[in-house]
Amino acid sequence: MAYVYDIVDPAELNAFARAIDPLTLNYSLGSILPDQMRQTVEYEFMLMTEVRDEIAAYRAPDTPPKTIGRPGISKQKGEIPVGSVKRTLTEQNRFDLEKLRTGAVSQGFQDAIFDDARAVTNSALGRLELAKGEALTKGRVSFTNDRGFDTGVTITYGTTTTITAPSVKWESTSTSDPIADMRAMVLQYANANNGMRPAFGLTSQSVIDYVLASTAVRSLFVANGVTPALINAQMFNTMLGQYGLPPLVPYDVSVNIAGTTTRVTGVKEVTWLPTPNPDNFGATLHGVTVEAMELVGLNLMVRDEAPGITVMVDKKTQPTQIDTVATFASVPVIKDTAKIGNVTVLT
Repeated sequence: MAYVYDIVDPAELNAFARAIDPLTLNYSLGSILPDQMRQTVEYEFMLMTEVRDEIAAYRAPDTPPKTIGRPGISKQKGEIPVGSVKRTLTEQNRFDLEKLRTGAVSQGFQDAIFDDARAVTNSALGRLELAKGEALTKGRVSFTNDRGFDTGVTITYGTTTTITAPSVKWESTSTSDPIADMRAMVLQYANANNGMRPAFGLTSQSVIDYVLASTAVRSLFVANGVTPALINAQMFNTMLGQYGLPPLVPYDVSVNIAGTTTRVTGVKEVTWLPTPNPDNFGATLHGVTVEAMELVGLNLMVRDEAPGITVMVDKKTQPTQIDTVATFASVPVIKDTAKIGNVTVLT
């Protein structure tokens, strides 16, 4: 097979694919790990360990001053892995398109290619969302579901902050105390991050529903001696702010892996996270694929626009087969895993 450029305009095809907004698929983790474009397939960053400076000491006359330490500096580097996906338009598919044709033959064919471009781009965005979910909750990205990798292949960015799970899980709504548990969790997080508290807790709607049904939580909303049977999320998050606690943010996105619906993040967990910052927390890095390099070499793409998902048309004959292929050199990277605090709150 060989890439072809006369079926559809490659510049138009890639502009179409890159205009697809992940939010239309509910893929929202890019707001926490924003895109960063790289003109290479390698990444490297320096991370300075944030430590509170030790306090000074009084000294006797003519004695040297106390010496305090410097923050540690670590270097993280690696190669951005390459992913790809294709959708095939077979000879029979072409015959079926002809049966449905109401306009020009070429127009129906091109529409099918653009439909396939959307499908493979959505597929690539889904794989990246799954990687972002694992990076944000575990501080790693694994490739156990990917063809060509051994089951043990993992990019590990470091050790996340350990948060103690509640002794009474939150589905026990009559006996659990989510507010007290959250206070303890936030304190653990702050102690591991030099006093910096998390900005929010990423969790499932199931977790939030159990919290809203908690007797201990509802008792905080007593009015005229009456405990409300129900409270809503807005009331709850307002109350959290009054207690100096970060909000809980629901996220329930799933992807399709070999026909199985798979959650991007856990249903039983809360993950405490910082204010998004690509400089000191993490980002999604996009490098340049070989396919993009080929388009640049043919003056069909500007080099500055090369990083990101690239869509190409691949063709073979006898029998005729058209593959629409999306290729990406992209990976989420966590620069400071101590700013991740994942804890299981449901049984």
